[in-house]
Amino acid sequence: MFTSKTFAYVHSQTSAGIAVHWSSRSTTVDIFVNSQNTQGLAGALVQSIAENSIGEWNNRSNITLRKNVTTGSGQDQLNELYFSSDQSFFNGSSVLAVTNVLFLQASGEIVNADIIVNATRFFSVDPMDEYYLGNVLTHEAGHFLGLAHSPVSGSTMFYAAIKGQHEVSYDDIAGIYDTYPTGDPAKGTISGTMVGGKSLAKVFGAHVQALSVKTGKVMGSSISEIDGKFSIGGLPQNDQYIIYSSPVDPENLPDNYANVRSDFCEASKKYRGSFFQSCGASTEGFPLAVKLNSSAVNAGSITIRCGLDVPPEYFQTKNITPAQFNVNAYTPSGVGGTFVGYFSSAELAAGTPDYFELDLSGVDWNTVSTSPSLYLELKIANQPFYSAFKAHVNVKYGAINYDVTPDYVREADGWVNIDTFERIPINRALSSDNVFEIKITPEDLPAGIPYLKDDLFPASSTLQDSLYFYLVTASIVKDNGDGTYTQVASKNDLLSDNRSCPDAANTYALTNYSARGIANSERDKGGGCGTVDMGEDGKGGGPGGFMVGLILSFIISYASSRYSKMV
Repeated sequence: MFTSKTFAYVHSQTSAGIAVHWSSRSTTVDIFVNSQNTQGLAGALVQSIAENSIGEWNNRSNITLRKNVTTGSGQDQLNELYFSSDQSFFNGSSVLAVTNVLFLQASGEIVNADIIVNATRFFSVDPMDEYYLGNVLTHEAGHFLGLAHSPVSGSTMFYAAIKGQHEVSYDDIAGIYDTYPTGDPAKGTISGTMVGGKSLAKVFGAHVQALSVKTGKVMGSSISEIDGKFSIGGLPQNDQYIIYSSPVDPENLPDNYANVRSDFCEASKKYRGSFFQSCGASTEGFPLAVKLNSSAVNAGSITIRCGLDVPPEYFQTKNITPAQFNVNAYTPSGVGGTFVGYFSSAELAAGTPDYFELDLSGVDWNTVSTSPSLYLELKIANQPFYSAFKAHVNVKYGAINYDVTPDYVREADGWVNIDTFERIPINRALSSDNVFEIKITPEDLPAGIPYLKDDLFPASSTLQDSLYFYLVTASIVKDNGDGTYTQVASKNDLLSDNRSCPDAANTYALTNYSARGIANSERDKGGGCGTVDMGEDGKGGGPGGFMVGLILSFIISYASSRYSKMV
């Protein structure tokens, strides 16, 4: 018996690194739900919540979960979901549920899986609550299918219990599609190799995220392997992606990643989160937009970085109004632009604003689109990078001074989104109205809002970035007249990797996996994914076999195809 911890839209893996998955011989997997519980939750309601949670994963890939009803538990040969008061399953009272997955070590093929819910814990039936039963069941269903934990904030597979997990996110959808692909010609993959130092040493264990220029959302993520390679599959084609990479604490990774290092900068400091940009001084602070117009694009070598680059011109004109930094002037071709800005701690405390400009007064709009209804689509993101502040945005154009509201948007699933997404009309008749001055004022969490920091930045005590930075993306869209918009123009970059400009001089390659030693007594405790109660203080119930405030997975595998039921 082998016990391993798992992580993210990094797939659950065998000890040899093979992805854990259900057999391709069947596209439908049955799961039997026993709704009996000691909390007084109506059986029909539990069945309905389970149906919705299981259904969130269906029609996303080449596998379907089929819910059945049962009154039993621990039944041989059945995949089950049931409540249990047996604390030997949960390894601590802070665990809300576990998923036991039995698979073949040689192939990674799953032969049986059970979801076991801690009957001694309280669960809400309100989808807006953190402790909504559907949050736990949808997360556990992801593990049931072979997905591990995701460090992508707001995803169902995020490794802490948060609001909104009952609805799968883009990262979850990409992960399940990558595991069970349908051959959809509209999907594609971005791959590359994470490197550092003059020798282009391969970086093991970098977390790589792909942010869509169209949606402003993280659409998928991956963790680089021992050879530095990463692959983010299941991404929608005909889009551009901003690549953001950051180190991950090895304590939060599967055992396959146990010897991950990040202390590759001067004085053994960790490399930091940074955006993929081309080499050369003129590209500093301008993330490269990687086009995905085919089934696969290799971005080449992407360096880790010891610092966060911002454009020199932005830095030199920071805080000056009217704005003297025109983003569109630094777009190689196309209309729009992307850049990285930041606030110091003093600027955050004082609420000192940044100013920048998008001067589109000289654009011949007939060459862009014949649509009479064009908009500047402005996205300002910091939440996905754990840059913990709120960007309060004001846009001035012509005689209009527009303050962007609302500031805090609680989405339908309960997740609180604080990134800015705004469309501002283009005046085809009066070019002077197409000079947009944008003011960004940083806010700490103001008094009076009904949210805690962990509502906006879950597990912030562990993941919060030390800098207050943001990503600006601007493009042009047209109104389709039916409530939808289509992008018609954006900046166009030539793909150029970082082989000639590697950072992090002290990077060295790791030559082999080096799993942390686990005592036999700990191996014998293997008990599935545990959804940990973060508690009111965000610290969970203490380490005790589970990391503080995190969810761990224990995948139990057999080397033989003959197996018996785990209890």
